[in-house]
Amino acid sequence: LGMLASLRRNSWTDHGIMSFSTIAMAIPNFWLALLTVWLFASTLGWLPSAGCCNFRQLVLPAVVLSFEGIALTVRMTRSSMIEVQNSDFIRTLRAGGISEWRITSKHVLRNALIPIISLAGLRIGQIVGYALIVETIFGWPGLGQVLVNAILRRDYTVAQFFSLILVTVVVLGNWLADTGYTIANPRLRKST
Repeated sequence: LGMLASLRRNSWTDHGIMSFSTIAMAIPNFWLALLTVWLFASTLGWLPSAGCCNFRQLVLPAVVLSFEGIALTVRMTRSSMIEVQNSDFIRTLRAGGISEWRITSKHVLRNALIPIISLAGLRIGQIVGYALIVETIFGWPGLGQVLVNAILRRDYTVAQFFSLILVTVVVLGNWLADTGYTIANPRLRKST
């Protein structure tokens, strides 16, 4: 969607995608979880509101966890691709007669992926943090319920252990992003 919005800049498609992304980023995950339970489970009855044993019970938590990340990635992809499209080497490639599809797929998208890799590394820690909340709202037995019960019982060692796990996941996400940088950007590979 971000690629489509950047290729059709200042069109209705671009404005629609960016408006949807802005709204999606503004909705907190816990509120979106409550809205999806109300709409799809209570009102329409299409999906179950809680549980963890089959695919239908996975749909709502997966949508809630991925909603903000998709919107943020769409916005970042669009802005990054527009920045690369306006660079000098892309104008040189266009002047050389290379097809627009080849320029976009081989050069623009590859260079636009570098900030998106950084974003993905940072999102790993957020997803784990959001998963604890979403898991509690949807009644999934897992780390979220253990953490909530530990906080309610004032079991500080368990809460500290979860903080340690979250920090470890964030550090690993940043390390993966740095590793992804070196894979995506050949200039960094040569300097290290």
